[in-house]
Amino acid sequence: PEQERAVRELLARWPVDLNASMGAGKVLRTGEPELISEITEEALANAARDAEHLAMIRAIGFRSSISAPLTDQGGRTVASLSLISADPARRFGEADLAMAVEIARRAGVALASARLMDAERAARADAESASRAKSQFLANMSHELRTPLNAIAGHVQLIEMEIHGPVSDAQRDALLRVDRAQRHLLGLINDVLNFARLEAG
Repeated sequence: PEQERAVRELLARWPVDLNASMGAGKVLRTGEPELISEITEEALANAARDAEHLAMIRAIGFRSSISAPLTDQGGRTVASLSLISADPARRFGEADLAMAVEIARRAGVALASARLMDAERAARADAESASRAKSQFLANMSHELRTPLNAIAGHVQLIEMEIHGPVSDAQRDALLRVDRAQRHLLGLINDVLNFARLEAG
């Protein structure tokens, strides 16, 4: 537990250096797995960023390490799986490297699938939002257009009833055409409104 706390502190204070000559930074940069069976004192000194960093990695006691790339569907390295042993009796070998590479490959596939699912979920939510906005617009537009069309129908009836004076046959014919056009347009608008209601459930 003390080593685990020390490693967490180490990573918090000195995040992965992408320009590092070994470890996760190198793997993230190159996309190639790395096995260091024996981490030498010289390697530790080269990896340290300052005296305090060196003292801390010495105290943890890194002995052996593996870093394997996690790739996305396009083969681009997006993360690194790092296994580090601080057990003086444990050294990683080629079999461990092969296992780490396979785990990293599977983790990369899982990560890519999760990202695709997130993207699909976001796209679906955007499409549903756009559909709701469209349905709301259609409903509002339909209501707004029905009001003046009903007023047109009312005025046509008042003129036909000769409220404003006598109506000639030619005027009556024109009023009939206006009334037919108004009813046709009102029917189309009602269809749009019904479609919007259906989409809204």
